[in-house]
Amino acid sequence: MNTTKEKMLDDAILFASMCHSGQNRATGEAYIFHPLEVVSILREFTGFPCFLDESILVKGVLHDTIESGNTNFLQLKSMYGLEIAEVILGMSKNDKKDFFHLSKKYGVWSDEKILKNFKNDCELIKIRTLHYASKYEAAAQIHPEMFIVKLADQLSNIRTCAVFPKKKYLRILQTISQIFIPIYKRNIQKIPNESLNIAFEKIFKDVCMMLAFHKRIGYEKMHDNCMKKIRMSTREK
Repeated sequence: MNTTKEKMLDDAILFASMCHSGQNRATGEAYIFHPLEVVSILREFTGFPCFLDESILVKGVLHDTIESGNTNFLQLKSMYGLEIAEVILGMSKNDKKDFFHLSKKYGVWSDEKILKNFKNDCELIKIRTLHYASKYEAAAQIHPEMFIVKLADQLSNIRTCAVFPKKKYLRILQTISQIFIPIYKRNIQKIPNESLNIAFEKIFKDVCMMLAFHKRIGYEKMHDNCMKKIRMSTREK
């Protein structure tokens, strides 16, 4: 493995740890374990280091640093270059001014003033999600590895989302199945790199299997059983 690229990943892990310092997931673990799991999924499914560049792992560990961390597009650009910064921004949902960089570049609707007029929180969340999805899909046409990084992110989320509050848990599953699965199906043939395409299909299959598992068990039952186990575990401690 190239020592420079290996150092780049190590630096990115350290930087992501700083960006997510003090943050915890609903599981109770430190937030950094989520991007680290995304890196692990990418390593597993892409056959790394045989086929893919180290930069896809860097993108995996940094994927939430704009949306959930305390960095921004310009800082990532200065540290890791334009391509990595654009990929991270393309996967980010936020209301900061750099939210509009990719929207403007790829001509995607981005009028946040319109979004503020929605009174119903559920309606607002849906509109924001559709807005984000359109920006993400446009950006991923330019950076197709975004499809794989996002899928790895969603696979990590599905593995743990049953511990989230019920509304958020259901929203995550519905967003993936109703919005992102159609996006992936539309674009699966547009990934030019054969290795990327193979990795995409592998992770996509796992995501679909996990969604089917949650649906088969029943969303309500799945969530309630998970909460029951957590409560029992807490009492034992």
